[in-house]
Amino acid sequence: MNLPSFTNTTYFYFFCTVVLYFLFSPLIGSNLYNFFLFYPIKGINVNDPPTILGLNGQNINFKSGNENLNAWYYKNPKANYVILLSHGNGGNILYRVALIEMLLESNLSVFAYDYQGYGNSSGTPSLAAVCANGISAYDYLVNDLNYSSDKIILYGESLGTGVSTYIAKHKQYKAIILQSGFCALRKRAMETLPFLIMYPDFMWPEYSLNNLKILQKPHQPLLLIHGKLDDVVGFKHFEELNEKAVPPIDTLILERTNHTNIYETARQDFINKITKFIKSI
Repeated sequence: MNLPSFTNTTYFYFFCTVVLYFLFSPLIGSNLYNFFLFYPIKGINVNDPPTILGLNGQNINFKSGNENLNAWYYKNPKANYVILLSHGNGGNILYRVALIEMLLESNLSVFAYDYQGYGNSSGTPSLAAVCANGISAYDYLVNDLNYSSDKIILYGESLGTGVSTYIAKHKQYKAIILQSGFCALRKRAMETLPFLIMYPDFMWPEYSLNNLKILQKPHQPLLLIHGKLDDVVGFKHFEELNEKAVPPIDTLILERTNHTNIYETARQDFINKITKFIKSI
């Protein structure tokens, strides 16, 4: 008996659906999702890093794979530790001057770098690239600026929290501070693109920035900072991290703060907490 003609069409559409399903998966279609994930601003219109609290920043260029990355290094004479600052997915290090200032006022040195494709760094960002960039920045601190691992504090902001925990998984460090962080990039992505729930764990890339998974294993002292008014990475991410990560954990909850305005709403609370946390480690 001949099959109805529509059956061939049905098979064709089924085949196309399967192909599209795999092509749009986070694992295979990662370049597509980079459009939603990274918002770099190229170029910094300053010849030298700005002077902050009387400290002159050093403009540094270093290699990460085949790319040249740009960083600003502020050596604080009062500091016992250096912050390795992995910033969020928008702008560049010029947009972190207020954050750098608060960290310097907390008696820390700061090494803030731009991922590839950001600021004066060459290349194009991707999940694999920013993780590799974080490792390269850490290695520069150790090999070129002569910091021992017990003097390095990892600081991640938003997307940079995933980079910081990735570094923590592979390197030794003194402590880790996560500001406005997510439980896992997958969880946060599904809040914006609900159809991603169709894809199981194995269809996400290796560099999936899963903070909670890493922090559920032994780690150095952790400080979680989150604004209750954060509408980019909701406060529930903080609550889950705080509940499920293993100790030691300290927290700073900012009642009037959204995703990026700590400097305006809670500057002194931030400085006081960072200072206290540093003394405790």
